[in-house]
Amino acid sequence: KNNSRIKVIAVEPNVNVCFNYIKRFQNKYEILYFPFAILGHDNNDDIQLKGLNLYEHTKSSSIYERNRLKGGTVLCAGVKFSYLWKFLLENDLIDREQPYILRMNCEGSELGVIEDIKRIGIKPKCIIGSIGDLIKIHGEEANTKAVELLKEMNIPDKASIIVLNK
Repeated sequence: KNNSRIKVIAVEPNVNVCFNYIKRFQNKYEILYFPFAILGHDNNDDIQLKGLNLYEHTKSSSIYERNRLKGGTVLCAGVKFSYLWKFLLENDLIDREQPYILRMNCEGSELGVIEDIKRIGIKPKCIIGSIGDLIKIHGEEANTKAVELLKEMNIPDKASIIVLNK
């Protein structure tokens, strides 16, 4: 039975990571799945082809180089969060007035998402989890900027789930 009150928008470039979850929950929730990566603050383009690094002994993948043993690299599309948000609104896939839950695990693109959220005026209610990949990939400066933006928006900095309104 489909719960029409809940819509899941899943963004994951590595189909192997989410396929079973989508298959399992598609009868209960409306799911829109986008097989691309979210671009970080270090990308100027709204859309860009990126190398998606696949790592051995894990389902983890990233458009950023990690200090891990790679199992290969595949080409994937990447989009800015603001571009995705605009697309969803323009195509009536979401309603601006509806509350949203966004689980963010962007493997280094978190600062770009946080900057876009602030710039386009989405009002997060809370964040739960970690933005720890920023330090690992982009260094202390990017992490500090993300924490400062979260404070400006009155969002705790221990985060990976953002509840969005309006």
